[in-house]
Amino acid sequence: MSPRFVLALVLLVLVRAGGFSSIVAVVWFRDVYSAGGAALVLSAFGVGTVVFPALAGLLVRARTLTPVLAFAMAVNGVLMLLLPAAVGGPLAITVVLMLLVGAMSGASRSLLGTLITFASSGSGQTRVQSTIAWAANLGAAAASAIAGLVTATSQQYGMLFAVEGVILLAVAPIALALGPAAVPNLGAWRTLRLGDVRVLGCALAVGIGATALMQGLGTAFALLTRHPEAFVSAALLNGVLILVLQPMAVRLLRDDRATAYLVGGSLAGVVTALAAALTDSWVVLGVGWTVAELLLSAGMVPTILARTPHRLHVAAIGVVGSSWGLSAAALPVLVVSSSALAGPAAGWSLLVGAGLALVVGVSLPSRRAASVLESER
Repeated sequence: MSPRFVLALVLLVLVRAGGFSSIVAVVWFRDVYSAGGAALVLSAFGVGTVVFPALAGLLVRARTLTPVLAFAMAVNGVLMLLLPAAVGGPLAITVVLMLLVGAMSGASRSLLGTLITFASSGSGQTRVQSTIAWAANLGAAAASAIAGLVTATSQQYGMLFAVEGVILLAVAPIALALGPAAVPNLGAWRTLRLGDVRVLGCALAVGIGATALMQGLGTAFALLTRHPEAFVSAALLNGVLILVLQPMAVRLLRDDRATAYLVGGSLAGVVTALAAALTDSWVVLGVGWTVAELLLSAGMVPTILARTPHRLHVAAIGVVGSSWGLSAAALPVLVVSSSALAGPAAGWSLLVGAGLALVVGVSLPSRRAASVLESER
């Protein structure tokens, strides 16, 4: 690994570890606002994470990626310093601030993923994407631990946000040290063709399917299990297995099998959803969730990039970044509403359907994608 690659991974861990604020925010906002107000604030955060990663992917260029990344991290830090003063005041101000927090944090994660992808010095993309996933999971594990510690021992949520703001402001200039990113330029917006939009739409569809499984298995179990406390055990088991097994799996991955990994992960997600629905076992869920996540994280981005023209690669990675936010925002509503109408089985069936649709979608040859790729040569 090059020093630039390692430094970008460290920044990703720090940015993901800073996600403890969004976890604590759920508790904090419920204490300060009504249930409807808290939901509106958190929804604003979700909207930001959906829109801005894709927008950043379309706008950044080789020379602007790292400056935009540093700017997003710095603005995120400033917003974190402002939030403690805003919370408890007019709801509209908090909504706007959390919208911007979601936008800047989502864009930062997506841009870091883009930079790491293109700073990999020719390494296999399945291994690179698994390494990115491992770094993100390490940061997320740290975020969960920090959030759990703070909510259990203190109510000084405002101070916690301020500390994160200071950390983000301190590390933002480090992004500039990464230098210009060797990413393909998309070109002017006017050069985008209808075929390009369709290709990016396919990337979004694959991203939504894969991220829905990676996030949805845990979400569905948390909302549908007869033993809500068991979700903590399932999440802990998944986190430990991912952190231990992913570095081992990296050594075995091959780029020419990326689509096979994506299909295998989708099928593992389907089987896990069915098994969890039948057994309501946190062990079954934790193990199956891990297998699906390992395979999906290895195969998702390499499969998308293999079917996307080179000049659209940055935009495609941005679209994948938005798919994480989109699936995270939509899944709880869909799972709860479907299970309310037809029982828990309906909630689990959503994941089964998503997994099977993803298998069919990536297994069928894409004539349109092939024709676009051929025209680029």
